Amino acid sequence: MIPEFTQAEKDLLKGKVSAIARKYGCSHTYINLMLNGEIELKTNKSKKIHQGVRETIEFFQPVAQ
Repeated sequence: MIPEFTQAEKDLLKGKVSAIARKYGCSHTYINLMLNGEIELKTNKSKKIHQGVRETIEFFQPVAQ
C-alpha cells in the first residue's frame, strides 16, 4: 500500500515532521518520503508510523463549528 496525503495535509505537518520522526525512531527523510508517496507500507513499523502521521493530522485538523 502506498500512502496518499493531500497537499493540505502535507502543509499541516510542516514543522512537525522531525518530532514525528523522533517519536518513531526514524529519519525525517523517511517521513517526507511517506508523505510524498515514495515508499510502500510493507512492514508493521511503517504501518504504525503511517497511523501516527494520520493521528497527528487528525489532531491538528481545524474543527468546524
